[in-house]
Amino acid sequence: MKKRKAEGAGNAVINRSLSCLLRMLRIAHEDGKIQNVPIVRLQKEPPSRRGFVTDKQFGELVKVLPTHLRPLIAFLFFCGVRLGEALAVTWSQVDLDAGLVRLHQTKNDEPRVVPIPSILRMLLAQIKPKVGPVFEGTNLRKDDRLRGLRAGP
Repeated sequence: MKKRKAEGAGNAVINRSLSCLLRMLRIAHEDGKIQNVPIVRLQKEPPSRRGFVTDKQFGELVKVLPTHLRPLIAFLFFCGVRLGEALAVTWSQVDLDAGLVRLHQTKNDEPRVVPIPSILRMLLAQIKPKVGPVFEGTNLRKDDRLRGLRAGP
């Protein structure tokens, strides 16, 4: 833990590593490879993030986004889907007339239908051609303009 902290890792990251280590130790114990499982104490973690992005904050965020990221971010914000689900959406899953997106690749492997708001429908209608993946996620994490924009408490 001391080494990881010196490297700049936070308590939550350290706890994830410790949890993996503890799981390995328990499996080794179940398989008879070790006699005892040592006690592993986890670090106190900071409280989970709280707060929501207001419509005003979202409007400010969208203004600084590159044009290619706006539909993706709007989909994530308005529809509450996971990033991996959004990036897996193809045009064959989108029904702009009905205002629906059919998600096939979900975390629990159960397909679902997500309604999309009119503002997102307008953004999607502007995208051409309508083949292949719907959302572009290139440089999503690298864009310096996104740094410092956070939801309030």
